[in-house]
Amino acid sequence: NIYIHKDGTMLVQENIEYDFGSALRHGIYRDIPYRYSSGLTKYSVRLDVEDVTNFNDDPYIYKVSQSGGWTNIRIGDPDRKITGTHNYRIEYSVKGAIGFFEDHDELYWNVTGDEWRVPILSSGANVYFDQDIAEGVMAACYTGAYGSTDQDCTHNITKSSVKFSTTGSLNGGERLTIIVGVPKGIIEEPSQLSKSLWFLYDNLAFGLPFITFFTLFYFWRTKGKDPEGKGVIAVKYEPPEDLAPAEAGTLIDERANILDITSTVIDLAVRGFLTIEELKSSTFFFFTNTDYKLIRTEKSDEGLKSYEEQVLSGIFSGKETVKVSELRNKFYTKLPGIKKALYKELVSKQYFPTNPENVRSIYKWIGIGSMILGFFLLAIFPLGLCIGISGLIILIFSRYMPRKTKKGSLKNEELLGFREFIDRAEKDRIERLAKEDPTLFDRVLPYALVFGLEDKWAGAFKDMYKEPPNWYHSANYGNAFSPNIFVNDIGRSLGVMNRSLSSTPRRSGSSGFSSGGGFSGGGSGGGGGGSW
Repeated sequence: NIYIHKDGTMLVQENIEYDFGSALRHGIYRDIPYRYSSGLTKYSVRLDVEDVTNFNDDPYIYKVSQSGGWTNIRIGDPDRKITGTHNYRIEYSVKGAIGFFEDHDELYWNVTGDEWRVPILSSGANVYFDQDIAEGVMAACYTGAYGSTDQDCTHNITKSSVKFSTTGSLNGGERLTIIVGVPKGIIEEPSQLSKSLWFLYDNLAFGLPFITFFTLFYFWRTKGKDPEGKGVIAVKYEPPEDLAPAEAGTLIDERANILDITSTVIDLAVRGFLTIEELKSSTFFFFTNTDYKLIRTEKSDEGLKSYEEQVLSGIFSGKETVKVSELRNKFYTKLPGIKKALYKELVSKQYFPTNPENVRSIYKWIGIGSMILGFFLLAIFPLGLCIGISGLIILIFSRYMPRKTKKGSLKNEELLGFREFIDRAEKDRIERLAKEDPTLFDRVLPYALVFGLEDKWAGAFKDMYKEPPNWYHSANYGNAFSPNIFVNDIGRSLGVMNRSLSSTPRRSGSSGFSSGGGFSGGGSGGGGGGSW
């Protein structure tokens, strides 16, 4: 007997008459599945055993356990054995067994599952509702093994119930499946929120990426988001006194990259620690190959920051001159130490609470590890896929988890104000500033390179800057010098330095990484049982 209430919950009462014959047994057990698969997803019904008695309502000793998606009900006294025919009444409530469709709602239920290993002489079910609904009710039943479309059963629809019964016996491994459809509105459909929560509960693997995203979003809000500054970007007309170009570039994007390193070379040249000489040689017909000679000056290293000293020592290695091309496949070994020292400089100035690269690395390797684990668990669908997706989410978030301090956020606003000055490049104002400070173009140029605004900066000095700087030499200038040509040359030299300073030796080898109607066994319920 199945009692379907208006809220969609059900009370199921199973009446089982079992003949043990002359075999000595304690009683029977009943296995009922509560977790099912539907395509790529899973769903569960909430099944709670409420009572086990005989047909006279005399209670039985019973034990309920759940494992592997099954509810096991073991009935009988372990200290007593019985023979002959005995009857059992099992009552349990069920939530989530009703299917909701566009034009009707439906109970699809396996009255007897294919886990019974004994023949069943007869089987039937009565389905009741809270109200009379004979009009519009649909019914069908199927018998046999899983997938069978045999219908050795009958059904009868009345105003208050739908009754089913088999027309013959069922062999072990065969089942009776019933389907009852009712018009919309007879049963209350759960809200979309309830459905979503049930889906996530039943498919925790699918929920893992969402949990990962919202957890990381919380971490970013509390630990990765930069503190608020003043909220106003005021234009600044001078480079920051306590931040070199590489430090400015690193603070803005929280990452020390090769452009920050090469801008340091230009900044050191502007400050008189080295000079740059352009070298050109013919290679094939009218094509030329450009190289650059870096020449160490006699200026003392006193006052240089640690990362600046490492840049100079990494370039020259005790020599007075060196070609940029000679640094290929060599200088890259110095980059980790230089970047570490650059981060340390900004941490010591309290612009970062800790090395942002370390923060990125922690999340990055957790993400990569999760993706690798997900790859090896792909056979366990959907767990492996969802672990891999979660790893990708962690990897993406790793870029945004480093944070500035309050002081760093305020300084970042100053840098943005200085960048605004370079971006606007107001000619009248720059003319006045250049008259007061003839070194303005050279001093600001490394910052403009870091900001990607070197062309605008050069354009502002088109009619003012007529002589090449003493730290950069090229045979091409002569009387044809202009800031734009010079900046183009600087850009080309940066490109060569970027490639040479970051190039690594090549390694050998390579790596790369419906619906066709009902059938027996298609619904909830079912399972099986036997004696013990």
